[in-house]
Amino acid sequence: MGWAIERDAAIDTPVAAWTRREAPSEPGLSLEHDGDGRLRLRAGGVARLWARRAPRYAGVWVLRRRSTASLGVTPPISARLARAKADHGGWLTWTAETLEQSELSPLTAGTWRLEVASLAGCEAALEVPRLRFEAWGPSGSGAVLPLRDPSPPDAGRVKSWRKHARAGTLPPLLLWWVSALDVHLLLDGHDRLRAASLEGVSPTALTLARVDEITADPEWREALRQRYARVFDEEARLALPTRERLGRQLAEAHAPWRVASTVARHRPMTAAWREEVRAELGGEEARPLLSAPEAPAPRR
Repeated sequence: MGWAIERDAAIDTPVAAWTRREAPSEPGLSLEHDGDGRLRLRAGGVARLWARRAPRYAGVWVLRRRSTASLGVTPPISARLARAKADHGGWLTWTAETLEQSELSPLTAGTWRLEVASLAGCEAALEVPRLRFEAWGPSGSGAVLPLRDPSPPDAGRVKSWRKHARAGTLPPLLLWWVSALDVHLLLDGHDRLRAASLEGVSPTALTLARVDEITADPEWREALRQRYARVFDEEARLALPTRERLGRQLAEAHAPWRVASTVARHRPMTAAWREEVRAELGGEEARPLLSAPEAPAPRR
């Protein structure tokens, strides 16, 4: 394993990329599933989030454990460190290093990317209720969900980060893309997000994702190549922009593309999952998760 900072031409921003060939048998922050639409996120062996897919893939019900404690995926960021890291590359380096060293990292074997992003509307995560239905529309969700309760505006840590927001030295949030939920989970930066919202500042985020490279079917690519070869037999009759466009299309068809894919471990946990949800919510509140209902009707 060795990470490196590179510049992604497609998004014109620095990216930290690395491949883990080995990983612990179970990462400190692990996603589990029971094979029947139930998922659970555990941090250091403690369940922090439960989810259940709605029928017909309409979306997912998500329950967050009530807690004000940080997950501790990365170490606390001091004011001195916040002032010292003046650019995206510095934060990419620091975050990649701390994720590799963290006992509560979600890193598994595979290729990982850490990208700089500006997500419009991510401050809405501060208002997400503990139990929420996240709809998967035609374009999916892509929402940002918190993993702990928000701190009040007058909390000492929030006040401190507000000064950094005004000074332009607010460290980025750390988000983890979880494809099974089609959302970003906020791993670190809950108080920084609150401070940015209070100051009217759009926070920067680092998004962490495990990616697979996919290539087109070889037979399809060969058929495409032969079709283009017949077109180019008449190359002299084609305008230059047309030849350039066809050439780009052929090159793109042969290039691999990246697909973000989260690894969830299968675990026979259905009974334990149900008991944990009852203990966390209880009564009628737990019904959406326990009974796998339809998606809630849209508000009129």
